[in-house]
Amino acid sequence: MNDKNFDDTNLGGSASHDASPEPGASLAESGAAPGETACALSRSELLKDFFDRHHNHIYGVVGVVALLLTIAFFAYQELSKSRGDTVDLDVRVLRDGKLNDLPEALPLVAGDQLQLSASFAPAAFGAVVWIDQQGNAQLVASSGAKQTEQLSFPEDMSQWVTLEGDAGTEMLLVIASSSPIRDVPAALRGDEGHLAPIAEVAAIWMDPRRIDIMTAKGTRSPGEVVNRDEDHVIQQINQLRATLSSDYHMFRGVAFPHK
Repeated sequence: MNDKNFDDTNLGGSASHDASPEPGASLAESGAAPGETACALSRSELLKDFFDRHHNHIYGVVGVVALLLTIAFFAYQELSKSRGDTVDLDVRVLRDGKLNDLPEALPLVAGDQLQLSASFAPAAFGAVVWIDQQGNAQLVASSGAKQTEQLSFPEDMSQWVTLEGDAGTEMLLVIASSSPIRDVPAALRGDEGHLAPIAEVAAIWMDPRRIDIMTAKGTRSPGEVVNRDEDHVIQQINQLRATLSSDYHMFRGVAFPHK
């Protein structure tokens, strides 16, 4: 009995002794400050509890942020496009000593004097093509082997070119290219460039993005055509736009009546 009791006591004491760390041993070995483990567990539990209770809201906020970023990305792309390559065209008409913008001078008549100026942003290889009422296209100005931001016809802006020939529809076209333009584009040669008469006193402006019909009274869209002749011209210009777009990244043109 005594031996058994003694053994039981020693076993219990040994177990108790082995399980008890020396004072301060665990903290010293781990390098943790008192209470740090408990605090860490508490923070983890708090975060988990917060996420469990609010995960639907969190997912919603993340979704909204992702949507806004997507919208901002595509808006930036569209803004970049709108600020991308552009060609501006200005046509001035001198008649009886009076200077007019093109819409104010319509219809143009033989003897009118014209000046054309074009601007490119950014600089490009540029060219000006004049298509007469017979559909004959002529390269009247070119930047040649160098890129430019400005192009004029006549080159000397103190001079003017006189409108001549029979009545009909004529077109002035400015083209921007990534390579020099040394000849009339194939799309403008022969019957491809011949335009039907414009019955109304109007000028039809075009670029790769749109067509506008401009009169002295204002601007309207092709959807507001007033007669079959005008509709025919718009169909021709749309075909011309499609052909030019396959070869040139930017252009601007205006078709006008010559009476």
